[in-house]
Amino acid sequence: MKILAIFFPLLLGVSVQAQPPSYGGVRELAEQQDPTNSVPTEERVYVCSEWPVHQYSFIQHYQDDLTIRQLIDKTKLKDKEVEVTVYRRLKNSPPTLGIYTNYAGESVFNVVVSTTKNPTFKIKAEDAILFTDTHEPRAY
Repeated sequence: MKILAIFFPLLLGVSVQAQPPSYGGVRELAEQQDPTNSVPTEERVYVCSEWPVHQYSFIQHYQDDLTIRQLIDKTKLKDKEVEVTVYRRLKNSPPTLGIYTNYAGESVFNVVVSTTKNPTFKIKAEDAILFTDTHEPRAY
């Protein structure tokens, strides 16, 4: 039976691969790991590290002076070189329902940050930020 479960998708020509990160995926992980967070939705910043095996996800209250370095320093990656990707929700696109709620968004910033750098990119409320250790292999 296990053999059928493994080979059946191959017989149908279906490929099973890890999906690359997205605004909706990062947001969903942060919401799942921090379900009792009381920050209003419109004032949240969603943070996830180590996609797809997320080591640490949380919801941060947006502040006008919030920096990428402050967020990196809250994770286990604070002493490592980190790839930072910021996703921004497309405001005119309502969420679609499926297995998970899918929020449309786009990548608006991507940079590798060393342990001493602080990018000057302006974070906005409802951004979803992904941190990835540059020395770890990717699953996507």
